[in-house]
Amino acid sequence: MPEGDRAQQESELLKQLLALREIPCPVCGYNLRGIESDKCPECGAKLDLRVGSSDLKLGLWIAAILGVALPLGFGVIMTLLFSYIVFFERLHGAGEEYILGLLLLLTIVEGVALGLLLRKRKNFWRNTIQYQRTIATMCIGVSAILTTIVIAVLFNI
Repeated sequence: MPEGDRAQQESELLKQLLALREIPCPVCGYNLRGIESDKCPECGAKLDLRVGSSDLKLGLWIAAILGVALPLGFGVIMTLLFSYIVFFERLHGAGEEYILGLLLLLTIVEGVALGLLLRKRKNFWRNTIQYQRTIATMCIGVSAILTTIVIAVLFNI
């Protein structure tokens, strides 16, 4: 089917859908019922006919990703800082190599966890809310424990 015919058919299907239902414009909220074009008459936004799902909840996914990504960022920044101290300032003897090793471990563990989360995201979304909550809690909890250990070592707590 040529692209022009497909666009015309989608525009007609959109008009048919909006003729029957009160659907707000996704940009401005204007009620689109009965409009005769594929643009919002209020704000001019181009409208597309799409399939979506109200079952896709992103809150727990975002919590899991942030629970891993924030400590990963901390680990990367601190690893770079301590690498500079150890290799360029030549400060040895105060345990900097040990701290650098811990920071590298934190960075690797968090990087692997983030990679697994991203790779298995469809599995995460397909499972129950309880499963998602468990994974998000584990990500945040394990990351918090690892980061707390590294901070305690950094500041000799």
